[in-house]
Amino acid sequence: MAAGVLPTDSAYGVEGPDTWGSLGTVGSLTQVPAERGSYPLFYAKLAHSLLTGDRPPVDPQNSVEVLRVIERARRTGLEHVSSRN
Repeated sequence: MAAGVLPTDSAYGVEGPDTWGSLGTVGSLTQVPAERGSYPLFYAKLAHSLLTGDRPPVDPQNSVEVLRVIERARRTGLEHVSSRN
């Protein structure tokens, strides 16, 4: 949205290859395209959850666990890079 793309545009929520993830092991990585995002749908589901008490669209505990994995991977990557220098 900061780039002027609206949720109604076909390019909305599509990430470029520079933001894709990598899967594999050192020396054998494959780029994995990011899934298309949908902030309007997410926030509609979140609003519904907050108003009705239904389950949220994303389990908060799972979000915390994902952040832990990402941080551990980031630290491991930094340690790997610094050990090579």
